[in-house]
Amino acid sequence: MLRRVLLSLLCTASLAAAAAQDVYDDAPTGDAAIAERYAAWAQRAVDKGRWAEAEAALERAQDFADVSSDLSYLLAMVRRHENRSPGAVLEAARRAITANRWVRYNGDAARLLETEILIQLRLYKEALRSLDKMANASADAACLRLQALPALPDLPAFRVTMTQTLDRYPRDPRPVRILFIYAAKKLPEVNEQKLIDTALRQLPLLLETDPDLAWLAVPFIRDTAEARRLVATYRASGGSEPAAIPAALNLGVIDEEAAVEELFRGAAVLPVTGIAPLSAAPVTGTSASAPPVLDKALMLSVWRLLRHDAGRERFTRNLSSFSGVISEDRDEDGYPESRTRYEAGQIREYRYDPNQSGLLEWRIGFIAGEPAEGYFALQQDNGDRAVAQITWERYPWVGNAAFDGLDFRFKPLDFSVTPLRFTELVEGGTAEAFLYPAGDSRGFPRLTRRTLMSFAAVIERPSAEFEGAIEQIELNRGIPLSAAEYLPWMTLSVTEYQSGRPVLQRIDLDRDGRMETVRRFRRDGPPASGDEYPFEYVPVWESSESDWDGDGVYETGEEYLPNRTVARSWDMNNDGIKEFTVINSGE
Repeated sequence: MLRRVLLSLLCTASLAAAAAQDVYDDAPTGDAAIAERYAAWAQRAVDKGRWAEAEAALERAQDFADVSSDLSYLLAMVRRHENRSPGAVLEAARRAITANRWVRYNGDAARLLETEILIQLRLYKEALRSLDKMANASADAACLRLQALPALPDLPAFRVTMTQTLDRYPRDPRPVRILFIYAAKKLPEVNEQKLIDTALRQLPLLLETDPDLAWLAVPFIRDTAEARRLVATYRASGGSEPAAIPAALNLGVIDEEAAVEELFRGAAVLPVTGIAPLSAAPVTGTSASAPPVLDKALMLSVWRLLRHDAGRERFTRNLSSFSGVISEDRDEDGYPESRTRYEAGQIREYRYDPNQSGLLEWRIGFIAGEPAEGYFALQQDNGDRAVAQITWERYPWVGNAAFDGLDFRFKPLDFSVTPLRFTELVEGGTAEAFLYPAGDSRGFPRLTRRTLMSFAAVIERPSAEFEGAIEQIELNRGIPLSAAEYLPWMTLSVTEYQSGRPVLQRIDLDRDGRMETVRRFRRDGPPASGDEYPFEYVPVWESSESDWDGDGVYETGEEYLPNRTVARSWDMNNDGIKEFTVINSGE
């Protein structure tokens, strides 16, 4: 509440000038007025292309999200533009829908954005349910429905919806584009061929709005001369979409060498909608601020159409020196799941986002073409997302790993992690083989704390007893054998284990280099192995003795009795027998 008051005062002072420009007949008052001023401020920033400024303002204004849906909807749009994670966009859009207090926009706009993100996340049934809740029908909603239905798959509903959409919106090129892309992946059935014929009849009306329909229509045009004319006209009018290169090459509009040069030159102008590192903001921008991007499927399409040595040699030569990113969209839904970065033809980094959430599952760094370090997102039992860092001694053999605040070390050639297999991207070229990594689920175990611990020979973690010290635990197949706590210049304690439980600890309490104290532990601890770390508990002390002068006689001792009672004893005459005892309760 205090933060809201402070924000209200700040907004009132900083937006006084803006408020004078936003006067309405039914102007909102109170918090709603402050929220509207923030929305106006953000909208002006967006209109001027100052997206970062708009995002910062809208993040600050979320204290007023319950009185203004416009704030959350604008934040969702800005996050979408700035390539934030789909989950962050979806959260803001749903907050806007829940508040349901609109001035500038409306609930249908938020539903459209919500549906778009749900489709990206492959949540197609949820996407259709969101569309069903819209107040009004629209071409935007129809196009989103057409994207979701084939993926369910609900092909009868897709055909019916496509028929209705083509009839209702004959001048909208988007349904025709969706139909061409869908049908190009399969042999059209009789009912689908009727839809394609309808789309081809509408094509002349739509080309001015969407020139790319010229080459998208090529697979369905029986007259080769007409198909060639459409593609040639597209290119003559400035069309430069890299995905059009296979059609132009196959129809003879361009030759092989020109196709290869356009393919690699076109990579420099593709927008970058990158997958973020595991713990960093998403990559955004274009070729001016990011490396060029090639689509793997497009590359292979061009390669398969090359028939002469000159074209193939040019292709492999360009590939062997390529510096940039190769993206892969395995399910062909328009959102790449992986990105592989190359420098001078050599792999430098692999990023993998299988669920298209914008949050990486894998990020693997390479040295001299070999995987050297990997980061893997692991889902913990409590639902939190944690990151395991793997360092390969020699791929696929792991040298050490870090996870959950622990450092795991493995014996040589004892623990292998093989997330990637490597293949030649193209075969038959004259240049050196260009290797491409692909996820290999067959050789990649499900990494968990238990998996790492069961293979670890040594685990290191911060000491719980000595500030700044490290505890090093030796294990055999997940069972602790011994542990030592140390500073860089000295060992502070050594603990012996039996059957995975601590039984005795020698410790240097006064840090003079001599372990003068011996602690013994009760044997009623946890089991030696299980889903959790067997050493993740506070050991129960049974007793301790200390030899402070190093003569072999323990001058002091403590016995830890039930009910937090401690019996302290002293050897008064150094004869090895403790004559004096004091019992302290409740300590």
